[in-house]
Amino acid sequence: MFPTQLKQTVVVIQHLVDSGTKPQNIQLVGDSVGGTMVHQVLSYMLHPVEGVPALKLSGPLGDGYVMSPWTRMLDTSDHCLVTDREGKGDFLTRQVVLYWANNVLDGVPKLAYP
Repeated sequence: MFPTQLKQTVVVIQHLVDSGTKPQNIQLVGDSVGGTMVHQVLSYMLHPVEGVPALKLSGPLGDGYVMSPWTRMLDTSDHCLVTDREGKGDFLTRQVVLYWANNVLDGVPKLAYP
């Protein structure tokens, strides 16, 4: 449950830095949910989340790359999470994605996500 994975990722990055890795030699790369995690870390650096340890860097991170991040879990008329492409290449159906999005967001304050 949020923000457990963010905490874990921040702790790993901080461990690398504390062990002597220069921040400019750290590259955050992720695909799908990994892309979302990169997005979360970068967002966290700008907008700290209560309960997540501080990330103390001596300089900027080296680079970041995200591919297909799932950055919004709401299904609204102005921004639809899943298009109506059922059976035309989508691996998961709209119902499955919305089910998991609702489970992921369960208990997360509305102010914590867009």
